[in-house]
Amino acid sequence: IAKVVVMNVMETGKVPIILPIYHEGTEFVMPQDPDTNALESGVPKVGKSVYVIVGNPLFIDDLLMGFNKCLKQDMIDSNHPICMGLYQALCLRIGYAMRLLRAQLRIQLNQNETRNSMQNSQLFTDEVEAKYEDSNTTYHYAS
Repeated sequence: IAKVVVMNVMETGKVPIILPIYHEGTEFVMPQDPDTNALESGVPKVGKSVYVIVGNPLFIDDLLMGFNKCLKQDMIDSNHPICMGLYQALCLRIGYAMRLLRAQLRIQLNQNETRNSMQNSQLFTDEVEAKYEDSNTTYHYAS
């Protein structure tokens, strides 16, 4: 990824803004054979959830300025240590953003699951209370 970003800078003369996007659940929509990684079917499975979270843009001007010697045409195709340092720095920044998005998505999913569980408990309690409201018996429910 990093080398493609640097090559894009060299070709266009513009610094891209990288928008990190993390998704989870596509493996259930388009499952793959665990041994071959071939798709099990060309038709997506319905009724599955895919979760997507979009992060803040990543600006890389500072990295490009720090490794500006790598932006010379004769160095881009090499594994020169200066370029390798730039590629590593870009990959670290992008990787960190992706790990952060994954953690944020997991937190949101856990909060939603907890909220849904609490709502379902309340619905059940309301149903039970409504069922017995004409009775002379008093029922108490722990919350």
